Amino acid sequence: MISKIESLGTGTAKIVYSTNDCQDILRLSQAEIIELFKSSGVVLFRGFEVTPMLMKEFSEKFSCSYLKDPTKTSIDSVDFVNSVDNGMGASAAHTEHGSSPYQPDVIWFCCQTPAQEGGETLFWDGVQLWKEMSQHLKQLFVEKKLKFTFENLSF
Repeated sequence: MISKIESLGTGTAKIVYSTNDCQDILRLSQAEIIELFKSSGVVLFRGFEVTPMLMKEFSEKFSCSYLKDPTKTSIDSVDFVNSVDNGMGASAAHTEHGSSPYQPDVIWFCCQTPAQEGGETLFWDGVQLWKEMSQHLKQLFVEKKLKFTFENLSF
């Protein structure tokens, strides 16, 4: 049973905190996590002692297939756990697998080594962003074609 949940930011996202009664993320109720995810879209787990392989085990309770990102460095033998940025700085706002025809339904992140300063992962709600855009800017996105070019990618 989840005992401590708080809102994250101004949207619908939620934070689930570990408690003295439950510090093992694998003991959380699968049904409660699914309902929380359905209602909030983003669920952040805080205070659980999670390793990348434990996160893999946890995510397998909710996901049955995974996308491999060839641009990321794998840190396990089965290419499941990938390094996000090799610890070398911030990433600009982006869509996960945005340059691929295959879009994930769920994104799982696990922070193995927190940054000494900053390092937060930002969650962007694209639907909310669209709602808050001016009509003029929306019209530009509808009318103009965008072309993205990537350099130095080896697949």
